[in-house]
Amino acid sequence: MKWLVILAGTVGSLASLITAADEPQVLDAASAEALSKTQEVLRDPDARGKFLREAPAQAAQVDRGVESMVGGDAAKKEEVYDLAADVFQDLVRQSGGDPAKMSEILQKASAIRRRSEKR
Repeated sequence: MKWLVILAGTVGSLASLITAADEPQVLDAASAEALSKTQEVLRDPDARGKFLREAPAQAAQVDRGVESMVGGDAAKKEEVYDLAADVFQDLVRQSGGDPAKMSEILQKASAIRRRSEKR
């Protein structure tokens, strides 16, 4: 259950930052395509499996972490990936696909989460 609290806190922090950001920006074709492919990998277990077989070891490590976080429950694992896809889509749209802006938003969300955990 601790994973749910951590996840909710992180998503809440991101959501507040994304909502407070400027209006969503129009993505260029390359960014829109990259977002679409990322969404597919996050939402489709088969696409994700293929990606994990071909990806660097860090991706498989993250997947194992998600599985561990949900206690091996396949349905909950898919919920986490669906939520990640939703948050990532909002993050990309608010940043206009700019990696520096995405990183800034994530760093701010992380700082908010750390402050709230100290309370």
